[in-house]
Amino acid sequence: MRLAGLVAFHSAAAAEAKCLGLGDELASFEDERSLVRDLLWFADMTVGQPRRYELRSPRGNRT
Repeated sequence: MRLAGLVAFHSAAAAEAKCLGLGDELASFEDERSLVRDLLWFADMTVGQPRRYELRSPRGNRT
């Protein structure tokens, strides 16, 4: 259940679940609030394509 809770609350997943009307389902998982959770969020937001933290100018150059 730990892994399921980490996935259920990763990054913006909890906010998205609430917007989709899945708050009751989400309540069955625990938000761990630990270093492991924070590292998972960091990895989700900074690793892989597309990189959400990169901004590009209208010409396609990184800023």
